[in-house]
Amino acid sequence: NEILPIVLEHLVKTRGWKGLVVRSVMTSHFIDAVAKLYDLELKETPVGFKYIAEAMMAGGFLMGGEESGGMTIQGHVPEKDGILACLLMAEIRAVQKKSFRDILKDLRKRVGPYRSHRVNLHLSNEAMQGVRKKFETFTPNTIDGLAVKKIVRMDGFKFIFQDDSWLGVRLSGTEPVVRLYLEADSSRKLKALQQIGTRLIQEAT
Repeated sequence: NEILPIVLEHLVKTRGWKGLVVRSVMTSHFIDAVAKLYDLELKETPVGFKYIAEAMMAGGFLMGGEESGGMTIQGHVPEKDGILACLLMAEIRAVQKKSFRDILKDLRKRVGPYRSHRVNLHLSNEAMQGVRKKFETFTPNTIDGLAVKKIVRMDGFKFIFQDDSWLGVRLSGTEPVVRLYLEADSSRKLKALQQIGTRLIQEAT
């Protein structure tokens, strides 16, 4: 979630690249802010690197990634590559001659203090079905006093609030786990969203 926007800016500034930026639905909007800064189109996909690979193969691609650790760039393979990510970060460190902490701090000053977190909640299969049933029909205008601006049901359930903070709920397809994704502009708001999201899931079980 922090490496993707750093790499995107580096590719634009050092290589002069333009093109489509792709991220999965539960990935931080930090990369969206960098794409907007450089007037780049951004596409949101379901979770799974195959969707990013499909966008890449369609052409006009700059880079894509997802919060679980996958990334690729134009001219490379249509698959996630952690070695590539490490090499690019080493290159960024060499070019900028600053620590990653300082690089990240500078980027946040320019595009916003994006803070994200993910929580895995282990539930029974029965409880999982309760969560699925609740969120499939859950269309609130507000959640705990937070105005809901948009609900995204592309892959899981993502609630975007008026201040652009958001929480996402996604049920694993391979194990009895509900993943709670959170993003806000401060650690305090992030903690509050975690409490809200955890309560919503618990109420559905």
